Amino acid sequence: MVLVMNTFNIALGWNGVGRSSLALLVCTGLVRAAQPFAWGVAAGDVTPTAAILWTRADAPGGVQAELATDADFTQIARMVPVLADEDSDLTVKVDVSGLTPATTYYYRFVREDDPSAVSRVGRFRTAPDSAATAFRFVFTGDSNFAFSPLTAAAHAAREQADFLIWFGDTIYGDVPSGGLGVASDLAGYRGKYRQLRSDAHLQALLAGLAVRVGWDDHEVRNDYAGLDPALSPDRKLAGYRAFFEYMPIRPQGEPDDPYRTYRRFRYGPNVEFFLLDERQYREVSAAGTCGSNPDPDGFLLGWLTRDPACQDVLRAPREMLGPVQFEWLRQGLLTSTARTKFIINNVPLTHIALLPYDRWDGYDAQRRALLEFIDAHRIEGVVFLTTDTHANAFNPDLGAYFRRNRPDYVLDNGVVIPEIIAGPIGTETLRDELLTFAGALLGAPEVGVVRLMLGLAERMVVERIRALNHLSFIADDRIGYARFDVNADGSWQATFRGMTADAARREDGEIETLYSTDDGPLQGPGLPCCLPVPLAVVLAGIALPRLTRK
Repeated sequence: MVLVMNTFNIALGWNGVGRSSLALLVCTGLVRAAQPFAWGVAAGDVTPTAAILWTRADAPGGVQAELATDADFTQIARMVPVLADEDSDLTVKVDVSGLTPATTYYYRFVREDDPSAVSRVGRFRTAPDSAATAFRFVFTGDSNFAFSPLTAAAHAAREQADFLIWFGDTIYGDVPSGGLGVASDLAGYRGKYRQLRSDAHLQALLAGLAVRVGWDDHEVRNDYAGLDPALSPDRKLAGYRAFFEYMPIRPQGEPDDPYRTYRRFRYGPNVEFFLLDERQYREVSAAGTCGSNPDPDGFLLGWLTRDPACQDVLRAPREMLGPVQFEWLRQGLLTSTARTKFIINNVPLTHIALLPYDRWDGYDAQRRALLEFIDAHRIEGVVFLTTDTHANAFNPDLGAYFRRNRPDYVLDNGVVIPEIIAGPIGTETLRDELLTFAGALLGAPEVGVVRLMLGLAERMVVERIRALNHLSFIADDRIGYARFDVNADGSWQATFRGMTADAARREDGEIETLYSTDDGPLQGPGLPCCLPVPLAVVLAGIALPRLTRK
């Protein structure tokens, strides 16, 4: 009976319950009779005149993409035939061009052998051409099917945004969930994408607005570096191929770099976006060299953990972006005429200190070169947007910490570079990860005085990080996203929207506004006056390594 009801839920677009059973139905193909395009639709990489349209068919054969300027499809703009075949796991991607700028379009897919087999209707709006216009977008990442239903995605779908930037950990291929184990081959990664696309809220979000996507690590495995010789090439390429099959991303046309994802796009004359890839061209981190010391700067424990030799290794040249992408970014920023230049980024540039290896803290030389380049050339209007940490934060000026504490950073011009960290849209919050992990290692119960004291220790760590960087806002216990309202002149405001973990697990869970960048700095809670030192040591030395398991 549950299986029957889940099939009806997919067919009718209901939210429903029983997500694990639903996922197994989708993955095994049992919903084909109910709805031929059960994995939804998406439109991506939308420009003023073009868009990538995506779906997955239920069987091999011809499919027709229909594009119209009205929801009833009486004004057909394009009809494009395409073949769904097993080689691409029945995924269909159509690059439609010749569109009109700043125009709302509707699209759907129809099976050529059965005109009654029609997908749900998707909607997107093309970007403006040369006209300055106000717009809104949503920014988030980190989507783990184990936390379905993705109720935060339902709220994001109602934000009346022009597009979504869904950046990093778009699946958790290395995390068992919903009856699927760890993905390590092409079939496994494909199954993970089908599973996540069975979430009704994510389907609604992707159908309702255009999306720009990028990957991070869990599309392959946690914390991987693309240039790591120990990483299986077959596994890496399987993860890359499945991402390109299941995401509405436009190939960049680079024969020597077939899975290039870094790219840029304008949205009117005053705003430009640079989407980075911080995995594919990355060198191996310094974790092995440093023995995975969680606190080589002595941030929490001073001389007990400070390791000058490890600090030297962390500051030695090490590629995060690779030389080609790094030069592409520098020249793009240098030549951009946009007032605001959003850099979409996987891992924080903000100095977090603890377990620094997977973030920009572990690739310090390239971070310094990038920030120094922006400052030396007085490139105003650069804003970093970052996911990965399962927390939300606003750093009003990345350079401030380095000007105060790192004289080797030459930032004499004082160019202000904000960073917004947002998400997750569907996985554990950083706070819950730390508490669960620390409690498990200590054999501590999930409730009671031990968990309370662990919570106080965790709050101390977060407060120290906030104070270290002069963060205006930080919340490590909310699931959600950042909403950006951009004015016609390129000025912007970010609003953090979030839910408690309990609310995010409920279909009727409420979302709240956490903070707006127009609010000014929020005061931190201060340090607990009676925090037991031993528990702070435990969190620093054991629990905080979870900072890299995003």
